[in-house]
Amino acid sequence: DGDSGIFTTKIPGIYVFSFSGQTGYKKTMNLHLSVRKNAAHFLYISDYNDAGDINNISFTWMMMMGVE
Repeated sequence: DGDSGIFTTKIPGIYVFSFSGQTGYKKTMNLHLSVRKNAAHFLYISDYNDAGDINNISFTWMMMMGVE
C-alpha cells in the first residue's frame, strides 16, 4: 500500500526489497532507517555523511514473507 508504506502479499515466499536515496545536504548529516516486519525490527540501515555534500545510499535485502 503506497499510502501506508505497508507491504502485504497473498503468495508466501522469499521477496527481494531495495532502498535507494540520497542522504544529507551538508557535512555530518545522519540517516537512520528501520525496516520492520509485523511491527518487529528486521533491519537497520544507517549512513553518516562526512563528504560535505550529498551521499548516495542503497541497500538490497531478502525477506521471507508469509500470508497473515
